Amino acid sequence: MNISGVWNYYDRVRGLLDQQTIFDISVYALLFKKAEIDKIKAYKEQYSLSFLSIVYGERVSSNDLVGYIKEIEEEYGIQDGILSESFSSIASRVTDAGKVKAVFNTMYGMKIESKEDLMIVYDGMVNSFGVTGGRMQTESGTTRSLAKLEAVLLNAGEGEEIYDGYCGLGISLVEAGNSTNRYYIRDINRDVLAKAVISLIVHDRKIESAICGDSNIEDERKFDNAISEPPFNVRKDPKYLSSADPEGKIICSNSLEIERIIGSLKQDGRAVILVPAGLLFSGGKVAEFRRYLIGKYMIDNSLVDAVVGLPTGVLPGTLVNAMLLVINKGKKDNNILMVNSESFWHVLKSRELTLGQDGIDALKDIVLSRKVIDSVSTMVTPEDIIDKDMNMSPNIYVNPYKIEDAKVEDVKNLYDKEKALLNEFDKINSALLKIRAED
Repeated sequence: MNISGVWNYYDRVRGLLDQQTIFDISVYALLFKKAEIDKIKAYKEQYSLSFLSIVYGERVSSNDLVGYIKEIEEEYGIQDGILSESFSSIASRVTDAGKVKAVFNTMYGMKIESKEDLMIVYDGMVNSFGVTGGRMQTESGTTRSLAKLEAVLLNAGEGEEIYDGYCGLGISLVEAGNSTNRYYIRDINRDVLAKAVISLIVHDRKIESAICGDSNIEDERKFDNAISEPPFNVRKDPKYLSSADPEGKIICSNSLEIERIIGSLKQDGRAVILVPAGLLFSGGKVAEFRRYLIGKYMIDNSLVDAVVGLPTGVLPGTLVNAMLLVINKGKKDNNILMVNSESFWHVLKSRELTLGQDGIDALKDIVLSRKVIDSVSTMVTPEDIIDKDMNMSPNIYVNPYKIEDAKVEDVKNLYDKEKALLNEFDKINSALLKIRAED
């Protein structure tokens, strides 16, 4: 299977439906193909892509597929009708069944024959379509290279639990582990959650729990690992905050999501969280949240293992600055590694920033081995951060430019030259004024 052909197949249906709907239907087509390849008990040949590409809308209705999806849900252990209800909603948006059949026909034409083909096509659709999976415009989807970086920094062990309370399309989750890991996911948007569930199923990830609900509501369940890209800058009115945090445990409304993720970890748990840059340098209550992170409100050591600064433009379609917060509840010291990753990224022709495998491997080595490298990384203490007015931005600790050769007398020489030039200019100007007066 060559993913370069995905767009060629979609030439057949582009324009029939909006891009989001085409993507949504295609995801379910891959679910049907997965059931066929795995030969699960719920699989029915009359709902295979080869049949749906011919008879959907005539001998098979959307209600038939909803019933079939319910059986698939039961076999994969997905509860609360997440997949079936989401598909029902998608089907209700399309009044012309022939257009849905055209999408099924396109997917069938891709000749998907193996699990590997399924994974390639799913990942290719996510990359090519560039959709955010139904997120609000203020929220951004991740890129594959950023998800891979998050995953290697998390470094989840074989068989460990991985949790994401703001899972989106599940891109980071898929990269974060393998078929031995156990996945616990949650999202407040059912349709987004459904696509994450299908992504995990397609990639042979074992889903222990998929819940449609608000992850800002405290949950007693604790996990080995968490990986997450919570929404940025979502306004929270006082009524919502009182319901999400009735006991008043949250330090700051802007850090609510981050505090919930950290709270979901076991005593030695790890997390990698994408956070807005402002969370790590803004004043007010956000600074109090950072005091909590560096251990000043704890008997134990600081929670932060590393802060990885990202270049502007990493998040597609936005210039929002973001950073990766690496949490390690089991760390043995208070030191925090500050990393400036800007030099590892490069720009594609589409102006999208990407990170090659060499860069991913290098940053993994730096963070996990806690290496100090000139102009890339440095180690700081909580006291260093306090001295910088609680600023946890790597760029003020890691200077990418060498200034060893700069000397005070160099500045004095420049000042003297500037003064001499200004004096010369004054003389020339006076001479011109005298000439004009004589005329």
